[in-house]
Amino acid sequence: MSYLFYILFIFAFLGAGCATKSDVVYLNEHVISLDRRISRMENQISKIEEEAKEAMQAVEEMGRPALTGQAHLQARLDAIQADINELRGHLEELSHDIATLRLAGIENRIARIETFLGFEVQRVVPPTHVSGETKELTVFPSEEKVEIQDPEVLYREAYKLYESGLFVQAREKFKEYLGLFPNTDKSDNAQFWIGECYYSQKRYEEAILEYEKVIRDYPKSNKIPGALLKQGLAFYELGDKTSSRLLLEKVTKDYPHTNEAKIASRRLERIR
Repeated sequence: MSYLFYILFIFAFLGAGCATKSDVVYLNEHVISLDRRISRMENQISKIEEEAKEAMQAVEEMGRPALTGQAHLQARLDAIQADINELRGHLEELSHDIATLRLAGIENRIARIETFLGFEVQRVVPPTHVSGETKELTVFPSEEKVEIQDPEVLYREAYKLYESGLFVQAREKFKEYLGLFPNTDKSDNAQFWIGECYYSQKRYEEAILEYEKVIRDYPKSNKIPGALLKQGLAFYELGDKTSSRLLLEKVTKDYPHTNEAKIASRRLERIR
């Protein structure tokens, strides 16, 4: 029975993978198409700018031409500038569309990982049915005292476990910290270290989701560059170089003066 369960589980996972691959191929083809359009428009802009440069040189060489000639050149330059402005507007629109598609591709991948891993561990326990009379239950107050945890002590305990390589225990301790203290100045750090625990265990899908929680739940955190960087590295380990490259480029673009940006730049050189 156990063997049959794992065989069915593997086929289910492969089916989900095929759907993911199909979506990714569609998005990639759309992005490639837009990239080609941008490349053609950039070539057009270069040609028009070269034409404008030649016209300006002609004006300078002529010195003080006849008014009719000067008016003709000015009209030509105005027309060229209008063409350039129009093309640049289209170029900005296409660039925005590409950025949106690429982001959608990453979000789609994260959502599928989240669905696959999130629902896998859920278990519904049916309520116990009692036939006949309904018996009243008397609940006595507990005499045990609830120990109040010191957030700083709990955080240090969790981090010490992480440094010792006890990633499972560290992860559970950081989760305990977040359950008790979700809004301290170290809550974002705790969430980040949960991702690091998974990453250290090479459980890259879970790591990506935990890093995503840093980005989503703590938008002002100084751990966001690190979370984006590690998401990029995790996607690389999963063989998704496209998502990896996009996330690493985001780190270098949005956080250019950080150590994470330096690391991202070095890794991008290996991917390209």
